[in-house]
Amino acid sequence: MSDREQQPTISRRLALKLLGAAALLPFTGCRQLPDTPPTESTPQTVNRILLLPTATDTPVASLTPPPAPTARPTETNTSTPVTVQPSEAQSTPLPASSRPSQVKGLYLPFDYLRSTQRLTQFQDRLLRTGANCAVIDIKSDGGQVAIPFQHDLQPEIAQQEAFPGLVDLLDWLAQHEIYAVARQVVMVDTALAEVHPWLALHYPDKRQTDNSGHIWLNPQEPQIADYNAAIAASAVQIGFREIQLDYIRFAESDFTIPFDERVGALVSVISRIRAEILGNALLTIDVLGVTTDDEADQVSDGGFGQHIPTLARFVDGICPMLYPDLHSEGIDIDYYQYVFESTRRTAEKIVQGESNTFINPWIQGYYPADGAIIQQEAAAAFEAGAVGVYAWSPDGVYPPGTTFDGLP
Repeated sequence: MSDREQQPTISRRLALKLLGAAALLPFTGCRQLPDTPPTESTPQTVNRILLLPTATDTPVASLTPPPAPTARPTETNTSTPVTVQPSEAQSTPLPASSRPSQVKGLYLPFDYLRSTQRLTQFQDRLLRTGANCAVIDIKSDGGQVAIPFQHDLQPEIAQQEAFPGLVDLLDWLAQHEIYAVARQVVMVDTALAEVHPWLALHYPDKRQTDNSGHIWLNPQEPQIADYNAAIAASAVQIGFREIQLDYIRFAESDFTIPFDERVGALVSVISRIRAEILGNALLTIDVLGVTTDDEADQVSDGGFGQHIPTLARFVDGICPMLYPDLHSEGIDIDYYQYVFESTRRTAEKIVQGESNTFINPWIQGYYPADGAIIQQEAAAAFEAGAVGVYAWSPDGVYPPGTTFDGLP
């Protein structure tokens, strides 16, 4: 057994204790960041990655990405950028035993981490459904983080609570050979935006919020990538072997931002986080279902920056969110066909970007989908070439009869 395989069981509790203790000490390892946007007289020392303008007939996926910072800058570190080539975007493979060959996952919402009873219910749900994977929220839409970490930008509210049940859950999952994925919300972070308002996204004269009132961040601010890289690194230290980035996009479809800038902003964020965990954990990203549609290349990101052929070169897995009822337009829903065709088109886009990234879609696990429909969706994804499925239910509750047993 390699050191990497041993790490989750022998170091998780110690790592969490050390991370928690470090979070109580004054942190001077990073440069102090301003609470106001940098100006021309206050030059930034963190570089953005932007895909340079190209001729209209040159696909973005063919470009070689510009340099990306490899470490959080300090007052004494000039952070010399290192070029990230497409061939380097795929990390050193982890042991085959780390990730099941056919992932069947359920979702654990952030609020479950506050309740021992709800965690026990989730464990029972995993066993009852035959799931072999748990996707666990480690960062909420509001900006709270379930694991100790440290960063100059860190708002006090981000670490206001302790979640000791998370370590116990990771131990339980390891004992039952259930794969753990850390779901990390990136561009929705009310806590960070309230403390550092210049990081918020404005359209055009007010902060962008979602239906719940949570504040969106501006993907073009490089400090956001640095902040989230610190969280991802801490998640790996306590035993997660896959980090899944969600809300890794612009808040709204915005074609007024040039295509290369939209996509390049996300490449910058992903590359920074990847540099922090490279070789120690897989990195996957969630993408909107609309980005799997057959559209002209320059608009196939939906205006959100999620251009699959390009982004696939910088991650291990693409997780399209395939919820058929959102695209039914009032007609009868063919759950199987929608998931199958969307997964197939995702595979084609990955090939277009000359990547070998795997596909692990989210499928609809909430009403009106029932247990039989969830089975249809999962079968469709696998038959179209996916290596796994995650069943999405916002409240973590699934319909009676939900099971992954019997899938091919």
